[in-house]
Amino acid sequence: AYDKPMTFKLPEAASPWHRVLDTGRSSPNDLPAQAEPFIATSITVSDRSLVLLLAREVASTLSL
Repeated sequence: AYDKPMTFKLPEAASPWHRVLDTGRSSPNDLPAQAEPFIATSITVSDRSLVLLLAREVASTLSL
């Protein structure tokens, strides 16, 4: 766990990224019922948090 937000550059994906989990968001937005499209080249992760991004093909097969 790190005590400051951190920004990460995302690698180019073969298909769009989808946010599956973001523990820095308040409930119920931290684990949405459907993976959310995430269109950006970088992401800032809140302090003491975890973000899970998956490619569309993988995210569409998840059952949350």
